[in-house]
Parts: sequence; C-alpha cells; structure tokens
Amino acid sequence: MCFFNLFFTSGFRNVNSVSHLQRRRILAGIAGLAAAGLVAPVVAAQPLRIGLTPVFLDERSGFLARFRDHLESVLGRPVVFVQRRSYADIVEQLLDGRLAAAWLCGYPFVRYRAVMQLLAVPVYEGQPTYHAYIITGPTATEVKNFADLKGRVFAYSDPLSNSGFLYAQDRLKELGGQSSTFFRKSFFAFGHQNVIAAVSSGLADAGAVDGYVWDSVSELTPDATANTRVLKKSEIFGFPPFVCTKHIDPVLMTSLRSALIDMNQTDTGRELLAELRLDKFIAGRPALFDGIAAMMKRVGR
Repeated sequence: MCFFNLFFTSGFRNVNSVSHLQRRRILAGIAGLAAAGLVAPVVAAQPLRIGLTPVFLDERSGFLARFRDHLESVLGRPVVFVQRRSYADIVEQLLDGRLAAAWLCGYPFVRYRAVMQLLAVPVYEGQPTYHAYIITGPTATEVKNFADLKGRVFAYSDPLSNSGFLYAQDRLKELGGQSSTFFRKSFFAFGHQNVIAAVSSGLADAGAVDGYVWDSVSELTPDATANTRVLKKSEIFGFPPFVCTKHIDPVLMTSLRSALIDMNQTDTGRELLAELRLDKFIAGRPALFDGIAAMMKRVGR
C-alpha cells in the first residue's frame, strides 16, 4: 500500500494536468509494481457454483444460507448453491462446467467415474456409508417381503438414484422381473421426501428411498413417516459424496476438499454437521462405491 500511495501522491494533484507521456509512465510503473508482486490486481472472484440434489433436505433454506456463509468465509470467495429437481440436471451442469462441484448420489458418480472424482464423503453414524430402504404404507400392511409387492403401485425417487431406483431394480432382477411387468404401476416422485409422502398418503403402496433421509425425516418430523415402515434394508453403500470433474483446477479442488473435511474442527462447522446429522467429511475412496458398481453390472446399466 505504501508504494501505491507514494506513487500517486508525489506531485500529481490534478489528473487532467498529466501529459500523455506522464500517463504512459505512470501506467508502466504500476505494471512493473504489479509484476513484482507489490500491487495486487483487483479481480472479482467468480462465484463457486455447487450443485445439490434431492439427497439434501432441501426445504431447510435457512441452513443453506448458513452453510454458504461458512464456505465463503473459509474459501474467501462467493458460493452459490444450485438446486435442481433431478440428478440428471445436476450431472449435466457438472459435466459441462457450469458447476464446480456437486453433492450427488453414488450411482451417477460410478456411472461417470471416468470423468468424475471424489471431493469428500460424509461420515454418518461413524461410517462413510448408508442403506437403501424399501418402505411400505397404509395400503400394504399385509406385505411381508419385496416379492409381495407384485401387482402394486411403486414410487421411485430418481432414475439416477442408487437407493431410490437402482437398488429396487436389483431386487427385481433377483426375482426375475422388471418394473413394467412386476408392478401394476410405477412412477418417479423426484425426491426421497416425495416418495415418503406418496407412500404415506397411499398414492403408492411402496417406494424406494435413501435410508439416511428416511431416518432424518423420522427424527425431525415423525408425523411424516408415521404411516410408513421399512420393509427391506439394503447392504451398506458408500454415502452420497461431494464430487467434481477431473478437469477442475487442482488448487480449487484442494481448497474445497479442505473446507469440507475441516468442518468438524470449528464450532460453526460442527453445528452445521450436527444439523445434517453427520459426523464429519473425509476424503473417501472410490472402493466405497464398489457395491453400486456391482449392482449396475447385474442390472445391466
């Protein structure tokens, strides 16, 4: 700052009185100082756009504002959360560069592993894993197992959801059936909470949901899940991760990963994690999602 002030206060009081040659010398001097690192160029940081999908409990807008503020304070740049109804919308924006990162499901991560990489994986109840649930409601009280759902109405969450679609497809494959012939009707609700609502109201007899979401809703708003029950609980899968493409700037990737992993080191970060019912974030490893890859192979996707 001293060099900058000195340069502009030593005899130049009226800009209009400076000759063309003097202005050229001043500009050349500033350029030299900037090149030497003595004057930092003023560049507005571009907002960091992060995609969110229905894995996130998206009606909690107050939380999103505080999460954004926390990341902005750590990263030193604006952050914008982009929420979309479907995984496909977020995947498209991530792959074409409109998003720097996204909190996605493990299924699209595995599907696009050639161009995606892990940023961070949440730790839930001590492990970086979760379960898929098949749930039933008041119109299917006599149903005892997945096979009993034949001829029923079934709600999926999203075509790119592991817990909300792929897991159920694997169960159908195991029974030698497929959605179009096994169920009387099936539909996509586009959101795990929407599946819960559809099953609870009787719009669907059963549905496929993220176990973390069902457990969280059950704890936060018990009335929303009171009319539903867990019919089947899957094996463990890698928890829906934060991902980016392999084309991301390495410095940005390191900064964002550190911002997530270090959340449990500050009071504000721990408060945000507690609201998400998460322990922390870790770097994670692709092998966490091998179970999803195996299901994709069995189902033929």
